[in-house]
Amino acid sequence: MKIRNSFVSNSSSSSFIIGSRDNYIDDEKLFKAIFKDISEDSNLYHLARAATQKISEYAEKIDNPKEHWFETPDICEKILKKEMNIFEANLDDYSPWRYALCQMEVHYEDDELIIEKCKNYK
Repeated sequence: MKIRNSFVSNSSSSSFIIGSRDNYIDDEKLFKAIFKDISEDSNLYHLARAATQKISEYAEKIDNPKEHWFETPDICEKILKKEMNIFEANLDDYSPWRYALCQMEVHYEDDELIIEKCKNYK
């Protein structure tokens, strides 16, 4: 496994490492994991749904994780030990939801899904 040691200078992006039992990212599971406190009657509901969809859309499955660099190798090791698929989602466009994701702390783990926002992105 390759590990990036340098500082990431793109301060307008968010990067997520996702472990999933599925071979794809389930939007509904992702939404419930990241935005569990946002109800349908919330003013933020549609923004949260759009953000979830973008994370899912940008997520790329890492087929050879031992040959890939990761900013959060401890999370990746945990995902591999649980025999989950590893996905990486790098979000760097200027959509309305991007700013909110950049400001959030995201840490989630259950038996089906692990989500971690990389620490070097703000």
